[in-house]
Amino acid sequence: MKLNGGDIKAVQGDSGHSQINMVTDVYSHIIDEDRRKNAELFEQAFYEKKNLNPQLREIQTVPTTAIPEGVDPELLMKVLANPEMAALLTSLAKTMK
Repeated sequence: MKLNGGDIKAVQGDSGHSQINMVTDVYSHIIDEDRRKNAELFEQAFYEKKNLNPQLREIQTVPTTAIPEGVDPELLMKVLANPEMAALLTSLAKTMK
């Protein structure tokens, strides 16, 4: 759900689940980094009166990387969407340097 910005209906449609609660039970997880960021935003809004507009989240830019020739971009995105696989690939890449 994090990949699509929390669009529950999109996940429901893509996964084929008929009930929204099934989608949230299966595909929503608490991510510690998101919790820390939310705490920072809340603290700034409450104590420092910053970001009091309805759009509290800052637009984050995602660094882009060229995909090597012969690599399927869709398959790569699916693999990297899995946190365990992303961590495994990251650790493997560090050992190859």
